[in-house]
Amino acid sequence: MVTGETNPEPVGPGAQVHAGMLNLSGPLRVRVTATGEATLLAEIARMVESAERGKTAYDRWADQAARIYAPGVHLVSAAAFVGWLWTTGDWRLAVTIASAVLIITCPCALGLAVPAVHAVAGGRLFRRGIFLKDGGALERLARADMVVFDKTGTLTEGRPALSAGPADGDPAWGVAAALAAASRHPLSRALAEAAEAKGVAPAPVAELREEPGFGVEGTLDGQMVRFGRAEWVGAELSDTTAVWLRIGEAAPVLFLFEDSLRSDAAEVCAALKILGL
Repeated sequence: MVTGETNPEPVGPGAQVHAGMLNLSGPLRVRVTATGEATLLAEIARMVESAERGKTAYDRWADQAARIYAPGVHLVSAAAFVGWLWTTGDWRLAVTIASAVLIITCPCALGLAVPAVHAVAGGRLFRRGIFLKDGGALERLARADMVVFDKTGTLTEGRPALSAGPADGDPAWGVAAALAAASRHPLSRALAEAAEAKGVAPAPVAELREEPGFGVEGTLDGQMVRFGRAEWVGAELSDTTAVWLRIGEAAPVLFLFEDSLRSDAAEVCAALKILGL
């Protein structure tokens, strides 16, 4: 929720974590530095409330119009009272007409319309996971001519899937399946699902142990096997989303992952282009 990214991030001593984050593996010892109103969640809530209360350009225009409009309405009502009283001599009718003028032309709606719209819009955006920092952003959004999708999981499913690996029948599949089954990491779960779909039987890996933030290791036929980050396995770093498997002293085996596009991604982009964005 904080970073907008769907890929897990490793943490170590001195790293800052926030309440609400999901710890995928291994116990963490944390030092509480903020509670209650000092937490990030409370700060986000205050930001949303401030946006709802903030004065925007349309708010100021509505207030200025109301300041001019209200005295004018009272003058018109007074004129109606005097005119009907002068014409009919019936003061009750004149009061009724004057009251009708005040009620029908009440400036309350003018003064409340814009703040009400901002409050409702802010609430609906919040329920959809969008935090409105400034009420004026809604007004500026109407003048936007470009949309930038900059976060993983915006146009994609946010669930990694295996895209490349060793050839079918390679013994590395069974070892990787056994190690991946012992981890809750999203990439491990994606590989376990891919192995199951291929009908791969997990290898008899013993002494399974997960190293938080690095991967899973065990022993197979008396040799160490590892499945995890490149630097932990002894492989070269990759710019892509990847996990490596190391069996004993053999060369590391690469498993690549990718996040597939959402089913409605093309439709959304097409609709935005139709709008001229």
